[in-house]
Amino acid sequence: MDQQLLQQPTLFGYDLLSIFLLFFFIFLALIFIGIAAALIKRLFFKMPKQKTPYEILMERFASGEIGENEFEEKKRILDVHKPPSGERAAKK
Repeated sequence: MDQQLLQQPTLFGYDLLSIFLLFFFIFLALIFIGIAAALIKRLFFKMPKQKTPYEILMERFASGEIGENEFEEKKRILDVHKPPSGERAAKK
């Protein structure tokens, strides 16, 4: 009877500390695998450079898809909504 009280708690014949450590190391391995996969994806599978809205507008104007008036209007709209950069951003 005394030996039953001294036994460690078990699950499927293994003590709970061993099971906890096993799951902990599996969790760490999954984290490291995820980090390695993200680094490999970033290093070897680069995304092509995205075109800015202004570049797309210039291409549409050059191909004749839009007229000069529409081009000027959309260019003005893009200039109004341009994110702050350089000195304007430093002042804020």
